Amino acid sequence: VDPRLGAQVHRRWWVAEAAVADVRSEGGKLVLDLADGTCVPVGRTFAGAVRERFAGAKPRPTPP
Repeated sequence: VDPRLGAQVHRRWWVAEAAVADVRSEGGKLVLDLADGTCVPVGRTFAGAVRERFAGAKPRPTPP
C-alpha cells in the first residue's frame, strides 16, 4: 500500500489519510474519527507519527 495515501496507526489498523475527520484524545489515548463514523484506536508505538502526519487535525479532549 502506498504510504502517501495513509498510515498504519495501530498494529491492526491502516487508515487512508482522506478518511480521517478528526484526531482526539480519549482517556489519555489518541483516537482517530473517520468520515464514516468509525473510531480507530492509535497504538502508543504510532502516536508520534500520527500526531505529525495529522497535525492539521488537532487532538481534542473528550468531554467527561
